[in-house]
Amino acid sequence: MKKINRLEWALMAALAWAVASGCKPAEALRPDPNLVKLQILEGRAGKGDLEAQLQLSIALADATTVTNHGAESIKWLQRAADGGHPPALFLIAKKLEAGEGIPSNPEQAAAFLLKGAEKGDAACARALGSMYRRGLGVSHDLSEAAKWIRAAAEKNDAIAQYDLGTLYQRGEGLPQDVVEAMTWFRKASGQGHPEASFALGEALLKGDGVDVNLEEAAKVLRSAAEQGIVGAQFRLASLFDQGKGVSTDYQQAATLYKKAADQGHVEAQSGMGLAYINGHGVAQDYAEAAKWLRKAAEKGEMEAQFRMGQLHASGQGLPQNYEEAMSWYRKAAEKNHPGAQFGLASLYLSGQNGGVADPVEASKWLDLAAQSGDTNAATVRKFAAQLLTPEQEAEVTKRKHEFLSNKKSEIK
Repeated sequence: MKKINRLEWALMAALAWAVASGCKPAEALRPDPNLVKLQILEGRAGKGDLEAQLQLSIALADATTVTNHGAESIKWLQRAADGGHPPALFLIAKKLEAGEGIPSNPEQAAAFLLKGAEKGDAACARALGSMYRRGLGVSHDLSEAAKWIRAAAEKNDAIAQYDLGTLYQRGEGLPQDVVEAMTWFRKASGQGHPEASFALGEALLKGDGVDVNLEEAAKVLRSAAEQGIVGAQFRLASLFDQGKGVSTDYQQAATLYKKAADQGHVEAQSGMGLAYINGHGVAQDYAEAAKWLRKAAEKGEMEAQFRMGQLHASGQGLPQNYEEAMSWYRKAAEKNHPGAQFGLASLYLSGQNGGVADPVEASKWLDLAAQSGDTNAATVRKFAAQLLTPEQEAEVTKRKHEFLSNKKSEIK
């Protein structure tokens, strides 16, 4: 008598269930295409076809109609890996690393990846390099990581090209070389790798390892932004906002700021607030501006802190509150924001710091703002000087030097 395999049992079980459920015999006998596919793959896999074994494993992983399908899937994957099939070696290594359907065993995962990498498989080489980079299943060895990642990158593996770029950029396992880093980022970006496109775009804006090229920066940042890289969405929004590398388009800028801001990007939240203040791409709305600026300001974003001070001082979008204005101005001023330093000085000079004018403290902040390039501060400082005695001028100098000294200590 012929031995019935588990897939044939599954077919008969499905037929019996269908008839019991009221299907017509002809409908019940119509084969399930998924089960037919499994039968065909099992036939080929049983004859030693390594690719069929891999595809059967993948198909069985989702075949809930097959009894014990998870274990069967791992069984066939193991067979394909034991046969030296590189894609199977890569897949079983990933499962062993994650403990997915099989007990976690990073050392065995690394051994499978080495076997595939030595056969010239790019995915295995890249993954093995990653394990050396992390010290997972193997020793932590950045030189070895670079060796295997390079092997994959030279086979045009986009992820490995990006990874090799980061190794050069950081000087990990290789001499630091930003020019070489950009070469590999450009290769990966050309294949649509989003993080590589973002890294290349940032470099093209700054001239870091490449010549400044705003138009190319906008192009690759757009590619990264469209693939969901939040930092690229913000950076592209800034370019549209300023008309750099692209035509000025406030609506596009606001759309991109909002997309990044909704994902918690702090500078984008600040940018969204400024869009509402200026009515750029959105209707001018100071209350909405205050909402977005507060989100960014509370996370320490300097420009947003300055703008919160302005809104509280003017009573636009928020209740006028000089105490709050001083608090926000001070946060930004202590980070050397010249506008905030000037705003804080204005409150001290006018006595809106609690009712008593303080020309000495005002002059300290005016000096600092002027030193940072605020021309208005320099003009007002000349007026404030008329209110000060020589002793008070000496106190201004002392306070200013103390502030600058503390800033230097913070940098160290």
